[in-house]
Amino acid sequence: MELQEKVGENTVLFPNESPVGLDTAHVRAGLDLLSYAYAENPELVSEWLEALNWAEIQRVHETADPSLSPVALVFSDIAGTDQLMFSPKFLRKEFFPRLVKLVAAWHEHGIKVIYHSDGNLWAVLDDFQKSGIDGINPLEPLSAMYAGDVHKAYPQWILMGGIDVSQLLPLGSEAEVREAVRKTIDDAACTGRLWIGSTTEIHPAAKLENVLAMWDEIEKVGYYDN
Repeated sequence: MELQEKVGENTVLFPNESPVGLDTAHVRAGLDLLSYAYAENPELVSEWLEALNWAEIQRVHETADPSLSPVALVFSDIAGTDQLMFSPKFLRKEFFPRLVKLVAAWHEHGIKVIYHSDGNLWAVLDDFQKSGIDGINPLEPLSAMYAGDVHKAYPQWILMGGIDVSQLLPLGSEAEVREAVRKTIDDAACTGRLWIGSTTEIHPAAKLENVLAMWDEIEKVGYYDN
């Protein structure tokens, strides 16, 4: 509430990030250990993932408040630049059913869900659609997740991000940044459903002039009439 007062009522703040559970497990155990453990005792690992998911769902029911924020950021990083970190078969057994339950918990309180994962998610985007998410982030062009392509395939989604902060903002020119902003808006425009910005936090390597050019171009061409 203090932060909302500082940034003003026209800026939407997300509540605490909401983990599905898979991220939590492979960060705590390490991806190697989690993989070996699942190979040797999948039931035990599945029980752990279920417990992590259950705990987050309970937190949602205890803390969700649409008057403070109408949107939640649900996350698990499940992909790298070129491909998924886990097989689609594993994800459909151990991840997506729990994502469905977490999304439903947020929706029960009237809060929309933006799903976050870095990397190339094309192999399972239909599964995300079936899970009931309202949108996706961060739409990294260098991972083949160009916002215009995602919008064409899933026009109902809210798209968040889209302007590359790994190469374009640190290494590109101001003209290239402005062109990327205009092209992304042209290709992914859907009234009220494109929240354009950098693909992750603006880090120290990003050129200040490029960050300001991105913001300026969004101010010029990035607003809808209604």
